Amino acid sequence: MIITEARLKQIIKEEIQKRYAEIDDVLIEQLIEESRIAKAIAAGGLALLIALQAAVSSDNAEFRERMIANAEEAADTRSDRALDDLENLLTNAAAWQWSDSKDPDDTTQFPKLDFEDANDTLKSITVKGKSPDGFSVMPPGWSIAAKVVKDKKEGKINVPGMSPGERPSYEEIVTVLKKYEQPQSPTTDQTTFVDEYKDYLTPTSDHGSKLVGITGQVDIVDGVPVQRPTVAVDADFLTANPDMVLYDTGKSVKDEYIKRFFGDMLDENDVEHYASALQK
Repeated sequence: MIITEARLKQIIKEEIQKRYAEIDDVLIEQLIEESRIAKAIAAGGLALLIALQAAVSSDNAEFRERMIANAEEAADTRSDRALDDLENLLTNAAAWQWSDSKDPDDTTQFPKLDFEDANDTLKSITVKGKSPDGFSVMPPGWSIAAKVVKDKKEGKINVPGMSPGERPSYEEIVTVLKKYEQPQSPTTDQTTFVDEYKDYLTPTSDHGSKLVGITGQVDIVDGVPVQRPTVAVDADFLTANPDMVLYDTGKSVKDEYIKRFFGDMLDENDVEHYASALQK
């Protein structure tokens, strides 16, 4: 059954009048607004951030402090869960499949960087005592996700294009999250990405991930099956290019980091920081 807002107000008024002789419409509006704020905080993400601003603007000090405390608790719980989920996602190769082929019917799961085209760091890698025939290349969005996980676990904030430890403003985070579903025009080309950025590829294990290879990505070297090591664009290179718009995310390096770090994994310390900033 759908209850209109007018009917909801009447129900609330009737229930409260059972205990109080008089109640005005202003108080009813306040109670409904406070209920909305509480629900938005529980939802997390963008909803939590917008509700946080509404909460700190409340004239009701007791409600304001309670909502900030609730937001901190909700954010911490969601952040821990989101961190675990993203760390697991990094090792789920199927979630990151891509191809650099121009053929729409190509079924290649991951581009292969041949050993002879690899940089010196990759050429030093051996598998079962042998140099691999090539490497499986992860998409650049994987590198950003891995960087966020690594930073979160180390208790660091390293937003690309900003000083270490510096947080983006409340307004910048909200803007990024509001526009996240609107892709930008990539400044990277999916079909030439591997060739253009091969000098910046590093082993996925260097990114703090447990991913070292992909099932089925095997070459025969001297009659021996050798797993292709997984590689990804170095996070430091991406950090130095915060405005680069990635073909796989449709977002700049900086915006993708902000979305994952502060949108998906906003924690208790972040809420405390932004609640304080909003009250100044």
